[in-house]
Amino acid sequence: MSRLWLVDPLGERPLAAGDLPLSVGGAGADIVVPGCAPGEVRARVDVDGERLRIERAGSGAAALDGVDIRLEEQDGRRCIVVGHGGVANLTLPPLHPGDDAGIDEGQGDRLPVAIVDYRPPGVRPQPRRQRAWPLRRAAGFAGLAIVAAVIAFLVASTTVTVTTSPATEPDSVDFRGAWLAPGFGGRYLLLPGDYTVELRAEGYAPASQPVSIARGPAQDVIVALERLPGLVAIDTGGLAATLVVDGVERGSLPGEVELAAGTRELLVSAPRHADEAIRLEVEGGGERQELSVRLTPLFAPVKVTSLPAGATVRVDGRELGRTPLETELEAGRYALALEHPRFRRFESQVTVRPGEPLEIGPVELGMPDGTLLLRSEPSGADVSIAGRYRGRTPLRVGLPPGMPQEVVVSRAGYAPVTRNVSVE
Repeated sequence: MSRLWLVDPLGERPLAAGDLPLSVGGAGADIVVPGCAPGEVRARVDVDGERLRIERAGSGAAALDGVDIRLEEQDGRRCIVVGHGGVANLTLPPLHPGDDAGIDEGQGDRLPVAIVDYRPPGVRPQPRRQRAWPLRRAAGFAGLAIVAAVIAFLVASTTVTVTTSPATEPDSVDFRGAWLAPGFGGRYLLLPGDYTVELRAEGYAPASQPVSIARGPAQDVIVALERLPGLVAIDTGGLAATLVVDGVERGSLPGEVELAAGTRELLVSAPRHADEAIRLEVEGGGERQELSVRLTPLFAPVKVTSLPAGATVRVDGRELGRTPLETELEAGRYALALEHPRFRRFESQVTVRPGEPLEIGPVELGMPDGTLLLRSEPSGADVSIAGRYRGRTPLRVGLPPGMPQEVVVSRAGYAPVTRNVSVE
């Protein structure tokens, strides 16, 4: 079934299959017809194929009197058309007696309306007021008053020159308490009195100071400005350090620190490094500066090797490890010893200079000493080996292996004995 439309005096609207059947009756019905009470249904309308089916719900022939319902084709649409006189009949208002004489047939239902001057009873017409002062005269007096006020202000004012210390061009100058303070090029006109001058300049903190203006010659006002702090980025090459500014600790480095403008005494310190003292001129005014600091180390890298390897390294009696060994020692002079269970002990004095790498070795460790046991008859004889006194018999001494040594044994009252001895 093609789509249906409902056309009645109230308008047109499409219908869906679920809208059927349509109720006919009073207010609230699908099709509202005159003469029905609200909620009353007198008939139901449905479409059966190509036919319109109307089932009356009321009794009597007058149930749908004056209502015409039919199924039509309009503009290619199937329409349920409803007609009745409840909406379409429009009645013109009655004419007053005698008014029909002035109606022109061409005007239809249009009547001319005459404009009548209406005034409530008992109200007399008031004469139009006349302005007391013409506009031009009032404007002239106002202009004269303004000129007189300007002249009086100029005569009574004092010229005030505002400068800053340090000298700079201010962004704004305000005199608090003055109702008028015209100025140009750093000069202002002020009436005598006490004021507070407020000044702003880029790179400086806002300044405020009281001023007293007297009648008479021009006056100079000098406003002291304080430079805003600056930001200083300090690079220590990644070394963790501490910053002291003007004797006050300011935090850790590397990093950025806010410093007051002017000359500042900086001290950068780090463990095992020499302190670095710096005098820095801080620009301030919110400007950012960069400072690179490289601290001098108070130590040096030390490398110790030996032949054979595996010798124990001792520095001032403190064991540091086994060869080959890489370590760090603070600047100074040390007693270095290499000890190996199968070789002779090595001893030497070494000097470590700050920041200068030191390599020791490779140290060739000698074979361990052989042992020489000396006895004499009678005992108590003095023993000298290689010209150095070594003690009295019986005596046990160590000698370098494989090297002949001259041994002299002597005692008072006896002839000395000399031997060349070589130990394994």
